[in-house]
Amino acid sequence: MPVDVGKVRKFITGLYGENLLTESMPDLTDRRYYVGRDMRVVVPLRHKLAGYHARFFAWFSWGVAGIDIDFPPRVHFTRPGDSQADEYELELERVGGVDGVIDWVSRNNLALQVSISYTSVGKGRLGKVYSGDVYALYLVMLEFENKKGGKNLEPVKKVVDEVVDRAATFVEEPFIIFSGNRSYYLVFSLPTPVKAGSAVVKDRSGRVVREYGLNEVYRAIFNLVLKDKSYLGLGSDVITRFVDTQVAEPKRLLRIPGFKHEKSGEETTQLDVDLRPVEFGPDALTKSMLPNSVLTDYWAYINLPKPEKPGFGRASAYTSPNNNSGGWKCLPNWVRALVDYLRETGELCHYGRLAVAAWMLHCGFTDEEIHEVFKHASDYSPRVTQYHVNDVRKFLEEGGRPMRCETVVEKCNGHNAPNIDCYHKR
Repeated sequence: MPVDVGKVRKFITGLYGENLLTESMPDLTDRRYYVGRDMRVVVPLRHKLAGYHARFFAWFSWGVAGIDIDFPPRVHFTRPGDSQADEYELELERVGGVDGVIDWVSRNNLALQVSISYTSVGKGRLGKVYSGDVYALYLVMLEFENKKGGKNLEPVKKVVDEVVDRAATFVEEPFIIFSGNRSYYLVFSLPTPVKAGSAVVKDRSGRVVREYGLNEVYRAIFNLVLKDKSYLGLGSDVITRFVDTQVAEPKRLLRIPGFKHEKSGEETTQLDVDLRPVEFGPDALTKSMLPNSVLTDYWAYINLPKPEKPGFGRASAYTSPNNNSGGWKCLPNWVRALVDYLRETGELCHYGRLAVAAWMLHCGFTDEEIHEVFKHASDYSPRVTQYHVNDVRKFLEEGGRPMRCETVVEKCNGHNAPNIDCYHKR
C-alpha cells in the first residue's frame, strides 16, 4: 500500500518548519540561508543495489498554499565504503518532483529516514553538500532494543510498555514507532526549538563566558528525559540492556512510518500506547510535547564551567546593586528569620523560599551560597532549587523587586513559617 505523501511531507516539515522558514526567509526575495531536514534513503538487502543509500538535504520554501519542501534535482545513490562502486541517481523531473520521489521510494520498498533536528545550509553551499549543519533541536528520540540479540521482541516490548506508562506522567501521549525489525522508538517533541547559540553561561556583567553547542545540549536533554526521576527515571540496568546511548546526537535519523525496513522488509509503523499499529499521523507529535520545564531542567546535566569565585549554578546575568558588600547585614531581619527557621526545622513555605532567594540575589549572594541555605530543607533538590533561583533572577532582571514581608505573611498564613515582625527595623 503506497504511503500518504501529504503526511510524509507534514512529518518532514514538523511542528516548527514554518516558523523557522520565516526566520530564514522573511520575504519572498530575501533568503539568508536554507533551513530544512537531512534525509536518507536506504536500499533493502534483497535488492540488486543492496548496500546503496542516498543522503541529501531537503529544504523549506514558500509555496502557493504555504510552506513547501524542495529536494535536490538529482538524488545520488552511493555505496558507503566502496569508492569504486558505480553511482546511481534519481532525477526529480523523471519521477514527478518531490511527491514522485517519496512515492518512488515507497513503491520500491526502500526505507526513508529524516533527521530528528532541523538543519541548515548556507546560500552558497546548496547542492554541494548532502547534509546540513544542526540548526535547531526539535525531537528527542530514545531507541529500545534487546542488546542481547535474537528475534524475540517480548523482553524489549515489556520494557517499552512500562516506559510508555511512565511517559504518560509528563506528556499527553508519546509518539511510538516500531522500526519493522528489532527496535522501538519513543519520540518526544520540544516545546520550542532550541537553536544554536541559545545555550550560554554569562557572568555578572552579562558577558558570555561559555557557549554550549547543540550536540552537548541534546545529550543533556536526552539524559534528563532518560534518567531523571521527574521524567522516565530509568535505572542503569534497563539502560544498559535496552537503550542505545552511544548515538544520542542531534543529527540522528528517524525512520518514517509507512516505509519498509531495509533488513527485514517489514513496514515501519506508528503504534498507540498499547503498542498496537495505528494509521500514520504526524499530528500526534503535538501530544508528545515535553513540558516547558525541560528547557530549564536540562542544565542539571550540563558540565558547567568553574567560575573564578566558586558558585553552584550558572553565573548570573543579574547584577546586584549590593554585590554582597554587606553580606548577611544586607538582608532584612525578617528574611534572616526565615533562613533561621529553615535551618532549624528543615521546612519553609513556598513564598518564604522565593523571598529568601530574591533577597539573597538582591544582596549579591552567589548561587552556591543560596544553595547552602536551601540544603537545610528536608526536600532539597539541587535541580528544583536552581530552577527557582533562575526564575527569580529573571524576575529581578525584568525590573521586579524582592518580595515584601507582608506578602510572605499573607501567602504563607502561618504554615511552615515563623512568626515574623514586619515592622521591626534592621
